[in-house]
Amino acid sequence: MSSMIKIILGTVITSVIPVLIIEMAKKKKWIELNDFFHRNIIYYMTMFCVLLAGNLYGNTEFVFTIIIGSSILHILGVCGVKFVLEKEEKNTITWNHGMYYAFSCIVFLFLGADYLMFGNRSSASWFSTENMISRTDGMVLFFLLLFYLFIQAYFSKKSIEQKESGEISYLPENTQSIKKSIIVFVIIFLLIYTGVALLFSGFSYITWKLHQSFYLVNSLLGVWVLNLPYIYLTMRSGNKKEVILEESYIQGLVGLTGGIGCRAIIHPFWMSARYIQDVMILCVIVTLMQLIKKIPATIRGSIMITAYLAVVIGLFVR
Repeated sequence: MSSMIKIILGTVITSVIPVLIIEMAKKKKWIELNDFFHRNIIYYMTMFCVLLAGNLYGNTEFVFTIIIGSSILHILGVCGVKFVLEKEEKNTITWNHGMYYAFSCIVFLFLGADYLMFGNRSSASWFSTENMISRTDGMVLFFLLLFYLFIQAYFSKKSIEQKESGEISYLPENTQSIKKSIIVFVIIFLLIYTGVALLFSGFSYITWKLHQSFYLVNSLLGVWVLNLPYIYLTMRSGNKKEVILEESYIQGLVGLTGGIGCRAIIHPFWMSARYIQDVMILCVIVTLMQLIKKIPATIRGSIMITAYLAVVIGLFVR
């Protein structure tokens, strides 16, 4: 099978068919979840499939570029468009996930650069510090995720009580509907994993054939293809733009601490300069987002879109 056919099939299977299945299931009332659950379930399924494929093929660059690239796309690209198109509204977000995300990026950079302080050691060692994210570093990242989940659980107690009392309801009470929803999402998961495997194979061949960097192809084409369902479901949803932005912070945080942390625990990986640059860019983006919170939404969105274009241009320059 040629690489272009693999990429086309992978795109259709990963980005088109899952959305069509969800739309059909909603019309037939097989699933009764709202858009928030649809887009987030598909996003986390996709990232989990990327993590599985990366570990199966032993390619850390595939995992890293998709997770970091997706986070930048969501925060600057998707949210930027939402801020430009939607009307101004009062910000009702009480806890800023972006600050914790920025803190996690700083911790990641510290772990990735610890060789500067401790010197070179064997890369095969459990406590390796030779420009590596070691198993110990992976555990530190995963602990950041667990600590975040603990904080969320602690401060969400009142919200959980409201859901239990019936004031807020996200999940269907129909047991039959829940069973059908599980079947639908299992089918979607299998499709996404098949598509991710095809895309990985197709991208690898294209980079070899065109003498281009796998990092560049994956950071642009791979990130966009794998995030098409999320972009579509986000743009059509009625969720407020501030909610979408905080959601993007959470997704990036889970990917950085959970996804990359698990990858390091399974197999420590070498930190190339590009990885460090990407996380530094991400850290700067998340930090600056906290500084422009008071700017009108339209101007803020324009700045975000411009920043995303600058990041894309920077990929070619680097």
